[in-house]
Amino acid sequence: MNQDAVKILLTDVEPCNQDFSVVFSGKSNAKVNGLYKPDRSEILLHNKNFDSDQQLIYTALHEYAHHLHFVLSGGIGYSRPHTQEFWAIFHRLVKTAEEMRLYSNVFESDPEFLELTRHIKESCIKANGEIFLEFGRLLAEAADLCRKHRARFEDYIERVLGIPRATATVAVAARNSGLNPSLGWDGLKYVASIRDEDTRARAIEALSSGASPTSVKGYLKSADNPESPADRLLAEKNRIEKTIRNLNSRLEEIEEKWNFLGFSWPPILQPPLPGQFFTFLPRGLEYGESALLRRPLAFAGFENSIAYCIFQAKGPGTKALARLQSGDSFDTIAPLGKPFPLPSLGEIPMLAGGGIGIGPMLFLASSLRMDTIRQTLHLGFRTSSQIPSIPLDTLSLELSKAQIATDDGSRGFKGTVTQAMETELTVERGAVHLFACGPQPMLASIARLAATLGIPAHVSVEQWMACGVGACHGCVVPTSRGGYLRACTDGPVFDSRELSWEG
Repeated sequence: MNQDAVKILLTDVEPCNQDFSVVFSGKSNAKVNGLYKPDRSEILLHNKNFDSDQQLIYTALHEYAHHLHFVLSGGIGYSRPHTQEFWAIFHRLVKTAEEMRLYSNVFESDPEFLELTRHIKESCIKANGEIFLEFGRLLAEAADLCRKHRARFEDYIERVLGIPRATATVAVAARNSGLNPSLGWDGLKYVASIRDEDTRARAIEALSSGASPTSVKGYLKSADNPESPADRLLAEKNRIEKTIRNLNSRLEEIEEKWNFLGFSWPPILQPPLPGQFFTFLPRGLEYGESALLRRPLAFAGFENSIAYCIFQAKGPGTKALARLQSGDSFDTIAPLGKPFPLPSLGEIPMLAGGGIGIGPMLFLASSLRMDTIRQTLHLGFRTSSQIPSIPLDTLSLELSKAQIATDDGSRGFKGTVTQAMETELTVERGAVHLFACGPQPMLASIARLAATLGIPAHVSVEQWMACGVGACHGCVVPTSRGGYLRACTDGPVFDSRELSWEG
């Protein structure tokens, strides 16, 4: 088959209103068989990798699924994700190609394949399923013991066994459902997670016929949401408009020296966590020397699919961000970096934020409060005139509950935020875990305080960054063992004992 023939075949299987090209590299590639390039709407196939047209068609269908997914998602920030939506498209294409007799495989006709498949299913997959059901039975027994001794089952599975709560829940559900172990570990997990009985029955039927859990998810999604070409075009239009809305930003200046930014969060991204950050490039700074680097900002909150940050307009990047009007957009990469860890069971989190480091602390305080974890929050400023007012109710609540420290004593505790924490630690009798974000001298003093008292501390460092993704090594911080770590990818949150605070 040549390039044109492959493109005709793909459009015969499922037409698309956005044009694309199929290109043969004329080479072999040991790592990948094909690649979809969204910036060019190009399907690149390493045609020397394939021994038959059927292998070529299968890979072409896979990359074409990326193209259709790209079009449906609006095409903004597309990074070839293998999401459930993608797999639904891919398996729909393969099934259609098989029905049109454009694609076939030997797995269900060759005697050697059939015998090997039977052996794997009976001796391996079924055995795996039996182990999973026994796993669920033992966990159910553990749950009974926990009830007998009035202990928390969640603590047992997470702290003693080291098992995610969701995995344990599904295993117990599988054991209680009387499922056939021949579905295998993954099949049992998938079926047990389905609540709708009709959908579960269809999934069991499909899995029993030999389909993989991934395939079944795609088949069921396609069957439950049949779309005509007109429906798909309307869906494309709606998704594109939604993506554009999600990239619109809202900015409200809350004080001369502070700015509060809220922007809609694209649904294809994982929600940000306290301690993570994003990098941005406002329009108008794409060219010229001021546009050489993206600017990093920490998240201050996340609510109802809106991400928030607090910043001061000092350099050309943040000044350009401060000039945004409602409905404007900007280029961003997010979420980046490692977040703050959750405190261990029984620990009392004590939070400290200084200067622009108050944003991550407000976010962490809000998250802990939603998890009903008792905490204290200290915020430090040079003087009371630097304390911002925040229009978002949840963050405003955290600010109002915070214990304020000012260097000049114009509000709250007179002294540094570290001194305020040290005063509270003299009366706090519980196991304490310190969390902090702020200038380096503040973090150093908190790290020394934690070391003196022998309590854990995690700090988010404020470090100059260039790329934000670990490539340039421009944001390294010295470690206590010698050497360096990257603030953008190894952090910005670190255990205070990991870093060197000398100098």
